[in-house]
Amino acid sequence: MSCHIILSLGRISFDWKNSPPAEIALLFLGKHRIHRPADVDCDGEDDSTAFVGIETTALQARRSLDSLGLTRAFFETLYDEYRPGYVDLLTSGYLAGYRASVLLHSSDQGTESDRELRLVDRAVRLLRTGSASGDFDAAVEWLRRPCRPLLLNPYRQDPILPVFTDHDAIFSDDDRVIPASVLGEFLQEGERDLPEIANLLKVRLILEAMEPKKRVRLDLGGFVREGGNFDALIPSSVEDLAWKATLYQRTFDAITGGNETIRVETARHRIADSFRDLRSTDVSRYEKGRRLERFLEDVVEASIGLEVASKAVRTEDEELDLILKNNVPGTFWSSLNSPFIYVECKNWASAVGTSEARVFESKMRQGGPYSRLGLFVALNGTTKPFRDHLAAIRRDGICVAVITGEDFDRLLRLPDVGVIKWLENVITAQFSG
Repeated sequence: MSCHIILSLGRISFDWKNSPPAEIALLFLGKHRIHRPADVDCDGEDDSTAFVGIETTALQARRSLDSLGLTRAFFETLYDEYRPGYVDLLTSGYLAGYRASVLLHSSDQGTESDRELRLVDRAVRLLRTGSASGDFDAAVEWLRRPCRPLLLNPYRQDPILPVFTDHDAIFSDDDRVIPASVLGEFLQEGERDLPEIANLLKVRLILEAMEPKKRVRLDLGGFVREGGNFDALIPSSVEDLAWKATLYQRTFDAITGGNETIRVETARHRIADSFRDLRSTDVSRYEKGRRLERFLEDVVEASIGLEVASKAVRTEDEELDLILKNNVPGTFWSSLNSPFIYVECKNWASAVGTSEARVFESKMRQGGPYSRLGLFVALNGTTKPFRDHLAAIRRDGICVAVITGEDFDRLLRLPDVGVIKWLENVITAQFSG
């Protein structure tokens, strides 16, 4: 099957062969209108001119992106991190080289050389006094200028903005061109290194330039006529992108949230890596124990308010004991009345039996009133007698929540749920039953 799917944003359209990038589906998560094949083929004849697809307005598309955290502020903040590097590269590299070339041939060009030097100096000044917000404003104004409709081929990376290395950017009398061109350079690089972000940024800029009531259309007519499944295309894209959108928002939080947020985000990525290592079966028992230790350290690192007070590792037995300080903010954690949390981890190939439950109970009783909550990590689960024993000792005020490999799988599948909230859910599910 070979067909074309076209996204129209006012006068600018993108033409993809066979399927659009999955992130385009995010534009239609809010209020939208669906034109199904059945809606336009009432007489049983093929009407190739009837619109088949999904449409919304520029305002609704912006709101859909805003609801996912993909706001103009998100993109400006991201771009602001890169802008100084582009400015330095363009002023000290490209413009400096161009200036040297003009000076080298100045005797041949006379007054034309003087004009070119003034334009180069003007470009340097605009770059150094500009800002990310100013570049965005200039780009939006550039996109609003009257011009013919554009049909862009994303596979050729057709630009929507001027690029600085085009001589026309330097010689233009339009003050919007220089700042818009810096953002154009960023988009050009982004299409190679950050294609999803670059696609969404291009669309966001165009939406900012559009009148609120202008239509945004995804034309699926060719896709349907070639036998494509109309109802599956957008839902499958949305499912694929739901977790990506939250990751974009978490990136924005990391950029704006300071070192503490960045520390937690970095630790969260390590959880995924160390969990994959932990599940490997082609390593020694000793190495399994070490990987268990690293994994739990990464989990605690991503849990704001939890701190390791003591640790005992038995790598040969694939076991780890921890005592955590509970300084987690919030009424849930304070209501547990457990300043310390005992944690025991078993990376065993089989389910853990009741004898281990009795050993853990003994450790918790030694903690007295300062340790009312225990976490028993059994990656391959526990036996029914084990769970029955935990239910029995709960009457004495000793509460032990079991965390399995499936629970960790659930955490890693839900990037919008923090580790502390995930722990709350695990504990609540077992104690409220």
